[in-house]
Amino acid sequence: MNTHRSTGERTPATARSGASLARAVAIGEQALATGVYAFDCWRPTPARLAEFIDLRDRLADLLSARVLARPVRAVWDQIEALRARMDAIPRELAWRDTWAPNVVTTEGKNAALTHFLKGSSYTASQVLGLIEDTGYSAVANTNTAANITAVGGGSPANGWNEAPSSTLATRGTPAFGTASSGSLATSAAVSLSMIATDTIKGAFLMCRSAAGTAPTTTVGNTNGALYSAGLFTGGDRAVANGDTLNVSYTASL
Repeated sequence: MNTHRSTGERTPATARSGASLARAVAIGEQALATGVYAFDCWRPTPARLAEFIDLRDRLADLLSARVLARPVRAVWDQIEALRARMDAIPRELAWRDTWAPNVVTTEGKNAALTHFLKGSSYTASQVLGLIEDTGYSAVANTNTAANITAVGGGSPANGWNEAPSSTLATRGTPAFGTASSGSLATSAAVSLSMIATDTIKGAFLMCRSAAGTAPTTTVGNTNGALYSAGLFTGGDRAVANGDTLNVSYTASL
């Protein structure tokens, strides 16, 4: 009778390896980089659309460097007055996409890991742009900032084109809140002002590259790193001159 075998037996090596692999997979799954975009498109009421566009364009002129060379106080008084008039114009929700998943690129992951685990200093710098339908084939984790194009070509290197400056004058600049439960969301939606009719497929987020180069708000610029790109869950969306597209992003690990 063997009274010690039950307590002295060892788990076979293959079983131990399988258990270790299962634990490793479980840990890895918890650390996957993911994220989602949320979109709201607001449109001035038809009766006041022309008025809204006129105010918006006058505001853009006042915010230009050329006009800001004038006395600061007088200019800012005009800016605030125009903003107040725009805010007073009723707007309607044209469409909403509340849970648009994205691809976090390898370039974006490398940048995040470099700055978080290796960098000695880091200043956050992010910009957000739009993906249009022209030339679109796919988004992929191999997409990079260097391959961003905004010329509407038929075979873009990333598989998609950025919406051109004739649709969106400048990229948006998101700000992020406080990380919680493994997620970090924008502290407020990024408001993008549409200046022409276009068909939009989704959005992308850029960050400072692993080498430390910051992205810029210039449409089509390839500085920085492409962190993520995502599409609408409801298919392509139409935007028009006068629309305001509010975009939020939540990143998770």
